[in-house]
Amino acid sequence: MDQTKKITTIIPIYNGLKYLKICLDSLNQQTYKNFEIVLVDNASTDGSPDMIKKSYPGVKIIYNKKNLGFARANNKGIKYALENNSDYIVITCQDDRFEPNFLEQGIKVLEQKGVGMCTPKVIYDETNRIWWAGGKLLPLKELLKSTSIKISEHTGKGDEDVGQYNSPRLVDILTGNALFVKREVIEKVGYFDEKYFLYGDDIDYSIRARKAGYSLIYFPDTTVYHMTPLVRRDKRTLKQLILKFKRYLTGWILLAAKHLKWYVKIIWFVKLPITLLFTLFKDK
Repeated sequence: MDQTKKITTIIPIYNGLKYLKICLDSLNQQTYKNFEIVLVDNASTDGSPDMIKKSYPGVKIIYNKKNLGFARANNKGIKYALENNSDYIVITCQDDRFEPNFLEQGIKVLEQKGVGMCTPKVIYDETNRIWWAGGKLLPLKELLKSTSIKISEHTGKGDEDVGQYNSPRLVDILTGNALFVKREVIEKVGYFDEKYFLYGDDIDYSIRARKAGYSLIYFPDTTVYHMTPLVRRDKRTLKQLILKFKRYLTGWILLAAKHLKWYVKIIWFVKLPITLLFTLFKDK
């Protein structure tokens, strides 16, 4: 495969010490060699930047003085990539590990005519259950009947991976985890919307890319293994849980306000108190 095109792999990190060695070691085993790893540190307190600096001297680290969230961290990495003449950008997470053909297979898809972005299959590492196998915006009928605040869904999330999602296809939205993006998309569409701290920025960007005329592809030719378990075992304080839900809710409100048609938007906001109660007790 021609490897003249340069890739920048961007990983926003925050207290990811337990995962980063596995993540970076798997990237260093890629069959596609013309790439740079850029970590954007959101003021980690677990010593992970020091570990990276010592053990992975070839990795570029961009330091933030505080936790700026996923979208702003990505934008800092993207700006660096554009300034350093990258042809392709790959955005992924600190708690992922990758098969050796990850970059190679993604670039093959990205080089297809009309494709602007793509994402591979992502499964939970310890359970072999689907984390990501494509995504869709909910059609009007489903949205009106839904008891969730979500306006989109991950296809097959939580299903056992038995090959049922082994066909590539066009999708409505892509996840920001293992996201391949052509440089021209960023130059045309712009950066991630920094109003989103963590949830919704990838959906927003997917919608904007499609409106700009680009195709979004889910492809199963390589698998990403998401090391955070399906059911988290770590204990969080009430303050942490409230903050997480606040960010989650803010993301969906921003998406609904920005992208739903006006009459659907009215219904969505009228339903919000009820769907909020269902979400508190049901949504993951």
